[in-house]
Amino acid sequence: MTNNELIKQLLQQNEALSATIAAQPQLIAQLNQTIRELKEQLNKNSKNSSKPPSSDGFKKPAPKSLRKPSGKKAGGQNGHQGTHLAVITAPDEIIKHMPSACEGCQHYQICKGTACIAEKRHVIDAVVAVNVTEHQALELPICILYGDTRRGDSPSNVKAAVQYGENLQALAVALNTVGAVSIKRSHEILSGVFNIPIATGTISSMVKRCADSLSETVGKIKDKMIGSALGHFDETGTRVDKNSGGFMMPQTVNIPILISVPNVEMQAWNNAVFSRNSKGLPCTTAGLPTGIIRIFSMPVEKGKDFLSYYHYHKFDKKYDELIEQARKENPLPKTTEKKRGRKKKGKILALVERLANYKTSVCLFIHNFNVPFDNNQAERDLRMIKVKTKVSGCFRTEKGARDYLKIMSYVGTAHKQGYNAYEAIKNAISGYPDFIFE
Repeated sequence: MTNNELIKQLLQQNEALSATIAAQPQLIAQLNQTIRELKEQLNKNSKNSSKPPSSDGFKKPAPKSLRKPSGKKAGGQNGHQGTHLAVITAPDEIIKHMPSACEGCQHYQICKGTACIAEKRHVIDAVVAVNVTEHQALELPICILYGDTRRGDSPSNVKAAVQYGENLQALAVALNTVGAVSIKRSHEILSGVFNIPIATGTISSMVKRCADSLSETVGKIKDKMIGSALGHFDETGTRVDKNSGGFMMPQTVNIPILISVPNVEMQAWNNAVFSRNSKGLPCTTAGLPTGIIRIFSMPVEKGKDFLSYYHYHKFDKKYDELIEQARKENPLPKTTEKKRGRKKKGKILALVERLANYKTSVCLFIHNFNVPFDNNQAERDLRMIKVKTKVSGCFRTEKGARDYLKIMSYVGTAHKQGYNAYEAIKNAISGYPDFIFE
């Protein structure tokens, strides 16, 4: 091969390589686009697409909580008074077990009378039984003393020919409200356990009657709330029929009083409690990040009920510095389009501005040691209400939502006074709901 042929061949190879290199960016771009599309398909689930939840598989979702591990052991901590099984001093029934080898022996009864107890084991069980009580009104045709006809009367709480007792009514109401069990499932449980053909409409009527009997008691709870020295405030929304967000459940928690009120009464509560011109009720503000507040907390000498000016000034200065730092790190987004109205701040900057505007409420625990620096009390009391709405989906009527809030307000108050839910509901049905104030 001559030099000219070699040079010509090399030039052809160079042109081919140049064309290949020129096509590489386009090919790389196409491959990157394909990779992005495949990643999007892999990351799609029922929450960010129209895919059904069954397609999510068994992949565990990422935890939403930013709470860091405390390093403590799982379970109850030191000083926690737990609930455990204990030996019963007076059992209802005693069954003695002789050695199986002694059965059939002619001296069995003699040995049984002289045998000593080697070990005791207790079995605690619930006996499900239905008790039917018949009330008979007796009539005297002729009174020997006065000569007239006299007839006995049934108790005032026995009004129908056949009715359900207070224990069964309390259990049905407790299942549907405190237990967050639907009406239909409550019917299935009660019918299956007690073998009683109790209808779903009957259970619904029991809940309504219980709520109606608590109207005056809930009013007294409201009065105690307004006159209290400390309160927790939180709110949550729910659905009434098909109206999403049309019904709000502001939650007002006093230590030790709990009460829930519907949205239509919020104006009165704003005037009575939330207003600055009211009785000066200190409160913990809902929806604020306790993690940020917690870094400011400092030890206080035992017996002190206030911070020194030095520590308060140091705290106040550090708080303002962090707010300004957060504003610099999260400025308003730059937009080229000229739109009317205020610019959207975003979640981070909105939170920063909320912490700045509500500084007095956030830092109230610094001025008043009776005020906790978080609102966990209200959030704990709201938890079961959210469980109820999650199970039922929504309330059919506003009356049903109000009835549920009445019962939960009453039960929550009774619980904070040391009474259990079943006991409280039974007393309400019996006509003694005010026992919680005794």
